Amino acid sequence: MKRRRSGWEQAFFISLLAVGQSVAQSSISLHPLVDTTQADIRQAVALWTTYLRAHPDSLYDNPYWNDAEKRASAAFGGRFDLLEREFEPTLYRGYPVQILSVVNYNGLYQIKSLFGGNNPKGRSPNLVAITNVYARPGNADGTGRWQLYNALPINRDRLWQGQRVGHVQYYFPHYHAFDKRKARQLTDFIDQLCRDFEVPPQPIEYYLADTAEELRQLRGIDYEATLSGTSKPTGRAVDNRVFCSGLGEFYPHEVVHVLLNPHFPNQHPWVVEGIATWLGGSRGQPLAWHLQRTATYLAQHPELNLANLFALRNLDEYTDYRYALGGLLCQLIHQKGGYPLLKQVMNAGRSDASLYQALDTYLGVPRTQLNTYLREQLSAYL
Repeated sequence: MKRRRSGWEQAFFISLLAVGQSVAQSSISLHPLVDTTQADIRQAVALWTTYLRAHPDSLYDNPYWNDAEKRASAAFGGRFDLLEREFEPTLYRGYPVQILSVVNYNGLYQIKSLFGGNNPKGRSPNLVAITNVYARPGNADGTGRWQLYNALPINRDRLWQGQRVGHVQYYFPHYHAFDKRKARQLTDFIDQLCRDFEVPPQPIEYYLADTAEELRQLRGIDYEATLSGTSKPTGRAVDNRVFCSGLGEFYPHEVVHVLLNPHFPNQHPWVVEGIATWLGGSRGQPLAWHLQRTATYLAQHPELNLANLFALRNLDEYTDYRYALGGLLCQLIHQKGGYPLLKQVMNAGRSDASLYQALDTYLGVPRTQLNTYLREQLSAYL
């Protein structure tokens, strides 16, 4: 899943998008130190510029991206550009772009770009991200065309180590001492999860580091506009890849997404995150930890009506209602009818109305009783 943003961050990015949309995507400039008198640098700049103007946020056989990554992405909806996957809204929706540098590393050209617009009132620039992609001439199809490449596999193969345990291919920085015990624990978790939900295991790429910043840089992001604060464990899943910081070899939450989401595409977002938190925790803490915090807060705020469940957002930077209350609901459904009943809820639909109906049908709790019911269940965690 994409990294969850706070309400503040979402509003910030919407405001940036408004600035970006005031200037067409074709607003692409070069930093004065990018030397396009060199033919190879000029080729790399032309390729990236042409790609940015060729609707990179659209799904089609884009001729400017390399064929190998396009083929590999077909099993995951054909979204081959990993930078396009990173941001909501996408980077390719109107932000002005400045190409900061083009550096040749043994025939691989790293293109560094700044996405963001000038503030119309003359204040500090609205900087969204500084990113990297790679360009290479003479691709494998023999045509000699220049084509673009994601930073992730190039940086990974150059800079990180790898080790396979069971279904999981781990990648980690050189400073990390690989923990085989935790890796085997994740393998056991995967085997049990697949048996319980009757889904086949699949290969997983698992990227781990001490900090989220290291993982962003690995993916080609030097800077991303985000909130300040204390560094905390994070995780996200993209296709068959898991990225986690501060959590080591065993962070099952994102693995649940990788293995279950493709088989249950009709899940409500609260069910998606609820199941992953019930089974795999969140922020490195088990569901019970988040429920204790949620129960304490709600006991202090009786004015919050849990019948309006989906109006609730983050409790704070550590606990999200979707994850905590969603996990509690999944736990209660499983207690009532096991995995067969839980799978019925997972297939009940993505709309809010469909989940309210599922809670009434399968859990026996109509919406009008949700506030009382959930507060009674949460009292056990006080």
